[in-house]
Amino acid sequence: PVETFELSTREPDVAQTVLTEFYRLERPLEFAGVPRSFSCEFRSATAGSLGADRLRFTAGMRCSVPPLGDFVVVSPAGGSVRYAAGREQVDARPGVVARHPNDVTLRSEWGDLDLRVVRLPLAVIERVAEERLGVPGADLRFEG
Repeated sequence: PVETFELSTREPDVAQTVLTEFYRLERPLEFAGVPRSFSCEFRSATAGSLGADRLRFTAGMRCSVPPLGDFVVVSPAGGSVRYAAGREQVDARPGVVARHPNDVTLRSEWGDLDLRVVRLPLAVIERVAEERLGVPGADLRFEG
């Protein structure tokens, strides 16, 4: 069965708490530069350990996300976002797909943003990499 969850709020504290709990983060999300016009819409569909989310912020701000336990890829459907993790930086806009790192905090900054998120268990990705590609999961890279 597919489980769905929806949130719509104009309260940054509510969005921060709900998203931190939803993504089971070890440390809370950190929002900065939150404007008065803040608005967050979040929709999620989860089937077992697979998930797809839509996250929309209608105001520019900054956010720090602790490492996630899942394999997570994101792609803006609207707006743009700049991600920085360690020494790497990605400027994502519609059509760009980026992987969320599993070992460092991700810092991001955006204007209006409509983001798509796909979540898969990291253990499944690692198993398939080893079985199908002969590559240890920790060494798997997506390039292109």
